[in-house]
Amino acid sequence: MFPVQVEFHRDELLVSYAARTARANGLLGVEDLFKDLEISAQAFHAGDSSAIERFASVAEINPERARAQTFHAVADDRFTIADELLSDKHLLRRQFRVCPACMRADIGPELTRETAPRAYARIAWSLTPVHSCPIHHLLLVLPPEPGTNFDFTHGWEPWLFELFEGDLDKPTQAEGKYEAFAAAVLNGENPPKPGYLARLDLGAIGAAAEAMGLSSTHGAKWSKTELSAEDAAVASDVGFEVLSGGEPGVQSLFDELRFSKGKPQERPPGRYGTLHEWLLRGGGAGAEFAPLQDHLSRHIQDTWPLGPKDICFRSKVTVRRFHSILTAAAQYGLRPGQVQDLLNGAGMQGALPLPEYEQIYDARAVEVVLDRVSSSVSLQAALKLLGLTRNQM
Repeated sequence: MFPVQVEFHRDELLVSYAARTARANGLLGVEDLFKDLEISAQAFHAGDSSAIERFASVAEINPERARAQTFHAVADDRFTIADELLSDKHLLRRQFRVCPACMRADIGPELTRETAPRAYARIAWSLTPVHSCPIHHLLLVLPPEPGTNFDFTHGWEPWLFELFEGDLDKPTQAEGKYEAFAAAVLNGENPPKPGYLARLDLGAIGAAAEAMGLSSTHGAKWSKTELSAEDAAVASDVGFEVLSGGEPGVQSLFDELRFSKGKPQERPPGRYGTLHEWLLRGGGAGAEFAPLQDHLSRHIQDTWPLGPKDICFRSKVTVRRFHSILTAAAQYGLRPGQVQDLLNGAGMQGALPLPEYEQIYDARAVEVVLDRVSSSVSLQAALKLLGLTRNQM
């Protein structure tokens, strides 16, 4: 048992509790605590059961809670915490972002040597898609200068005065919808999981909410390097609502991108923009995002005139479902204007909100119309057979 005890909070990282315990008992940092207890720091930070149980025994805390509130390394760069499986790319485990207002609430009305160790790191703050505090509407912040890895108090103790005075506050317009959801999940509150929230892991939900929200608020060609933390936080609220809406919500966003104004010859990567690249090769290319990848692939197949040898997301198209005026003209060796006249004459109309030359039509219906004239030699074939130019005709 430690001479000075600090409270182990239900939403606190175990490594935060260890660091606060070390400082409350006069040690320089958590590394000194581990040395005194003969615990391997590497094993502790990897979630090794024997290391966690040894610490819990000395601290006189519930070992099951201790294990639940620390990261356990598993295969493929993944960790578990609070019964959630998370990719390392969605975690910030070595340094600690905080909500300054939450820290002030922990400390109380006066900042003293005795009250400073009350401030603790929430589990949810370790998720990189968590941008803000849904309670105080402040952006999460890192200490102005990084401290020792895995040592919460060493990183933040030098900056507690600035934090206490409000100098590090960064107000946000974001509501923190994903942030509130993530905190509830990690605290074991079992919040509702409508739509895609039930089909993606917790880290993937946050990353997808940000990417989809940015596509909705900043258009197809957004670049994260050109956007602020505030932009990402506000966009995350929008994307979280999209994901909560399930397939209809995501379909609506894909429609918005597909049917927006663009270059006439623009292909899917250009029209869906950064979101397409993100799901294909970027941060959303992992297996945990498969439901969204499949949905985008279906949307492309349902709204583009793709034919054999075209690539739809990651797959080669084998059967043509739709024609546009341009693809039909290329297949039949006709001018686009001729195809347009023939389709109009047959009373064919496209159902999508697209310009006429981008409109798509059922491929079989188009071929039935154009096959009627296929028995006669096409203009292009006739010129070739006769050795004439178009002007000579």
